[in-house]
Amino acid sequence: MTFSLSKTKWAAAAVLLFLAVLAVTFYPAFFAARDAEDGWRTLNGEMKAMLERQGTASAPIPQAKPDNQQKAEGSQAGSEPKTAQTVPAKEAVAAKKIDINTAGEKLLEELPGIGASKAKAIIAYREQHGPFQTAEEITKVKGIGPKMYEKLQERITIGKNDP
Repeated sequence: MTFSLSKTKWAAAAVLLFLAVLAVTFYPAFFAARDAEDGWRTLNGEMKAMLERQGTASAPIPQAKPDNQQKAEGSQAGSEPKTAQTVPAKEAVAAKKIDINTAGEKLLEELPGIGASKAKAIIAYREQHGPFQTAEEITKVKGIGPKMYEKLQERITIGKNDP
């Protein structure tokens, strides 16, 4: 028994094979690009929610425009690129005080000069000695001296009793 195909059937089989190779090659790339775009939307939404919880999202967050729309706006005669109004980072951070008696490691790391090891030291001190009675008591934590306290005092609180 022999297997034979006409030229038309061979051509059709070749076209189908070519289409199958294209589908296998580009199908994952299409979904990877789509998923990456959705990932950015998710991340942007999470960041916006976080900023709103912190009270720093008072300025509108600019929305991305497609490249062709940006080019069209930029090519108009006499038009200047539009810039979004944003809250300056230092002002946004300075507006929020962190309670050193309740803050976790990640929140403590937002303080100037406090990294992971000092944040862990603050938590360890708090667990050994109980809650801080004054904000200045943080200088008893290893690695935090008077100069560091000067940087921190405007950003830290010990709860409701601290103005």
